[in-house]
Amino acid sequence: MKLVATLLFAWSASAQSAGVGEQPFNAPIYKGSHNSYDRDESLAQQIDDYNVWQIELDIYDYQGDLKVNHFCDPGSLDAADTLTTLLTKMVAESKTFSSKFTVIYLDMKGNGLEGRAYSWGVQLNDRMKAAFIAALGGGHIYPLADFINLDHLSWPSFQELVRRGRSWAVAVDWHGETPANAVPDQIQ
Repeated sequence: MKLVATLLFAWSASAQSAGVGEQPFNAPIYKGSHNSYDRDESLAQQIDDYNVWQIELDIYDYQGDLKVNHFCDPGSLDAADTLTTLLTKMVAESKTFSSKFTVIYLDMKGNGLEGRAYSWGVQLNDRMKAAFIAALGGGHIYPLADFINLDHLSWPSFQELVRRGRSWAVAVDWHGETPANAVPDQIQ
């Protein structure tokens, strides 16, 4: 009977992708930061020193660059970091990202327009995916395909995600309603 109970527990733990003493990633309450790029602490410091599990970036497609900024006026967008620059710096400066799992929440904005009124389209989606893959490494991003096919729409524990080499998830939100021309934000 003890062997059967052990086998059932082992099957149950692996089916849930959470080991002994672990919880699915979405079970605990985590700390996130708002307008994370505009704080006194760098993105790396927020992850390393303050244990922030979710950072938020406001994204504009501005003159062919994906800019991270809160304001849509041209002066502040000219001076704003690009998404690639900010992500590359975050990865280079972080000492702990590979032992953690961090959600990068994108608030998609449109050049002075609400995000839903801006034409995002496939080309912009491909540029965003390329920026994330180049800066974070495609193998380190938890793809939607794994959430659906491997984890059957249930979050594994953050420890399991780290064991798989996944350090990041990218969540895309639209400033306002989702535009009709939005394409799936799957990074594969």
